[in-house]
Amino acid sequence: MLEPVIQQLSNFFLNPLGLAALLGLVPLVIFYLVRPSPEEKVMPSMKFFQKDKKSGRLQKALKVLQRNMMLLLHVLMVAGLAAGIANPYIMGEQRPENAVIVIDNSASMKPVFDQVKQEATSQAGRSNTVIVANDETEIALEKASLSETQRFIRGLEVEETGTNIVRAVQRAGNYEGKVFLATDFQQTAETDTDIKDLVKTVSTSRPLQTFDPTKSNEWGIVDLEIDGENATAFIQNFRDQRASINVEVGDGSRSLDLKAGELRRLSFTLQKGKNTLSLEEDGFEIDNTARIYRPSDDDTRVAVVDNEKNRYLMKALDLVENVDPVYVRPSESLPRSDVYILGRMDSLQEVDTQKMVSELKQGKGLVLYAQSGAEDISSELPVSSTGEAFNSSVEVSEPVEIETGNISLLESAVDGESVSTPKEALQFADVGDGEFVYFNFGSQEFRESLDYPVFWKQVVERAAGRPSAQDLNLETGSTVLAEEKTIEITETGFQELDGKMYASNLLNGEESRFESFEIEHSSAEAVKQPQSFQALPVLLIIVLGLFEMAYLYRRGEIP
Repeated sequence: MLEPVIQQLSNFFLNPLGLAALLGLVPLVIFYLVRPSPEEKVMPSMKFFQKDKKSGRLQKALKVLQRNMMLLLHVLMVAGLAAGIANPYIMGEQRPENAVIVIDNSASMKPVFDQVKQEATSQAGRSNTVIVANDETEIALEKASLSETQRFIRGLEVEETGTNIVRAVQRAGNYEGKVFLATDFQQTAETDTDIKDLVKTVSTSRPLQTFDPTKSNEWGIVDLEIDGENATAFIQNFRDQRASINVEVGDGSRSLDLKAGELRRLSFTLQKGKNTLSLEEDGFEIDNTARIYRPSDDDTRVAVVDNEKNRYLMKALDLVENVDPVYVRPSESLPRSDVYILGRMDSLQEVDTQKMVSELKQGKGLVLYAQSGAEDISSELPVSSTGEAFNSSVEVSEPVEIETGNISLLESAVDGESVSTPKEALQFADVGDGEFVYFNFGSQEFRESLDYPVFWKQVVERAAGRPSAQDLNLETGSTVLAEEKTIEITETGFQELDGKMYASNLLNGEESRFESFEIEHSSAEAVKQPQSFQALPVLLIIVLGLFEMAYLYRRGEIP
C-alpha cells in the first residue's frame, strides 16, 4: 500500500522514509492543545484604547498568531528536520571529475572574451587541464584544482595574434575527461587537418561541449606594405553588401566606398616617427587601426677602401636611400664613417686596419672581403685562417635570397653566424659593440642583378646597427631579440624595446574574417546525477532556532 507512495516521493527525496519524522508533529500539536491557556487581565484604563483593535478581523488573526508563535516555529522545525532526513534533490549535471578546457585567447576572441572566461570557469571540474590557444599552444595547467583553475582563467588576457586551434584540440585529445572548447574555430596557422573532422573524432570517446558567442567584424586592415616614406594599407570589406568606411590618416580623412568582400589598396605618405591609419569602428577594434613607425633619415656614411674603385659596389650604394658612400684609396687617411668596407687589397699593410677594428668595437660596422692574410689583420676579428681558392655554387638565405652558379671562393675559418651554403660565403659576427661581415662570394651575374643594390642596402643597415622600417614594423606573433632575450610581440601598438621603437599590427585576414562554423560532434550526453539540497532544510532549522531564541528573549523568558 505504501510502496506506490514511496515510489512517487523518491522522485523528490533520496530517502523518502525520512518523512516519517513528520509524525513528531502529533505529540507536538497534542501538547499545545492540552496545555492551559494563560489568564490575561486587562487594566480598566486600557479597555478604552483597545476597544477598536478588537473589532478588526486582522487584529484578531494577529493575536491568534502571536499566541501560537511557538507552535508555528516548532512545526516548521519538525518539518525541516523531516525534509533534511529525507534529503531532497533534483537531477542535474554535476562538475565532472576530470575536465579538459581549451580557451582560444587569440585576437578574434577579444570582443567576447569576458563571456568566454565566465563560461569556462563554470565548466571546470574537480581535476582540470587547461590548454591556451593563440598562434602557439600552451598546456597552462595540468591536474589543477577547481579553485586554481578558476583563478587562472579569470586572469587570462587576449593575445592579439592568430590561432592554431587545431593543435590545441589535438593536444586536448591526449587527456582524459570532458572536453570544453571555447573558440570560434578560426584556424589561421597552416595545417592539413580539418578542424571539423578533428572535433568529431575527439567527441566519439568523451563528452564534448563547444562555446562560441556571436560576434561580428565588418571591415579591417589585413596587410601593410612600407617603402621608405610611403606606405600602402590593404583594407577589406567583410560584409556581403556595399560599405562606406571613414578612414583617418594623419591630420586628414576620406571615405572609402567598398563593394561586398572587396579588398582595396590605400597609399599614403609617412611622417618621421609614429604614424596611424584608423578605420571607422565596427565592433572589432584590433584590425581597425594600423600603426607604422618610420625611422629617422640620417645618412649612413660608408667608406669603401679598395685598390681600385669598384663601380658596381659604388653604384649600388648610390642607389640606396640615406646612404652616403665615399671611395678611399689604401694610402689615404680614413674618414669618419658608420660602416667600413674593406675590399681585396694587394697589401693590407697600407691600410689603417687598426682604426677600423677600433671603430668596430665601438659600434661601427666592418665588411671584409675575403682575402689571404685576413687572419693577420687583428686577433680581435673572428677570422682564424684562410686557405686556397675553390669553386662552388652559393646559396644565401638572408638578408636577400641569392643563388649563384659555380664561382670562386676562398677557404676560410670564421667564428660567426653563417647565412649561406657553403658556410664561408657570407657570415656575420658581433665584435665589441659593432657588427662584422665576412663577404666571400661574387659574380658578374650577381653584380648586374636587381638583387645587388638590395643586398648591399640590407648589409649596410645591419652593419650600421640601424634597423630598417621593415625591422621596426611587425605583425603580432613576431619575435624580437631585445635585452638579451627573445620577446614575442603579442599586442598591437607602439612599444620601445632596447632603445628601439616598434610598431605592431594584427594584419591577419583569416583572424579578422569571422565565419560561422557548424561543428558536428557525436558526443555522448553527460550523465545526470542527483544533486542534493539537504543543506537547505538544515539551514532552515538553524535560522528558526535563532529566531525562537530572539523571540523568547524579547518576551523576557531568556535573561
